[in-house]
Amino acid sequence: NDATALGDTPAHTASAIQSAYSTAKSAVNADTTVANIKTEMLSFLSTYDPSTPTTTYAVTVATKTSGHPYHGQGSSSASFLDGTESPALTVTAGQVIKFDQSDSTNAAHPIAFFADAAKTTPFTTLVTSYGTSGNAGAYVQLEVTADTPTTLYYMCTSHAYMGNSITKS
Repeated sequence: NDATALGDTPAHTASAIQSAYSTAKSAVNADTTVANIKTEMLSFLSTYDPSTPTTTYAVTVATKTSGHPYHGQGSSSASFLDGTESPALTVTAGQVIKFDQSDSTNAAHPIAFFADAAKTTPFTTLVTSYGTSGNAGAYVQLEVTADTPTTLYYMCTSHAYMGNSITKS
C-alpha cells in the first residue's frame, strides 16, 4: 500500500522531500493522478542519499575586526562561525552546510544566501530555514548540488556585509 511504500524509505531531510514535492507538483496537469505523483516521489526518494555529509557551524555575532573581508563596509558586526570571524567557505556538490543560529547574539541577524555580497539576488534553491534566529533550534541550511552556483554569499538579511563567500569546488 502507499503508506507502507513511503514508510519503508530511509529518513530524509525536510528540504529534499520539499524539493521532491515541488518537482512532482510542478509536473501536475489535468491528466496527472495521485499514483503518478507517488511514483515521482518514490523515484526521487529511491535515489536520494540520506548519508549526505552535513557540516554544521555554530553562529555567533560580535564586533567586526580589521581582519574581516568587509571591514569598514556595512554593519560593524560580523557573523562568527565556530568562533572564526566570517570565514570564506569551500563546499562540494552533495554537501549540506547548516548554520546553527540558536545563540542569542543572532537575534535580529537571520542568515540567508545570496548570489552577490551586496544581497541584490537571493538564492533560495534547496535552502531550508527553521525557527527565529537567536532562539533555540534556529538554523538555515543549504544543500549543495551540481546546479548550485560556483560562488554564493552567506549574509545577514537585516544588515550589510556581515558574512563572506561560499565557493563550490
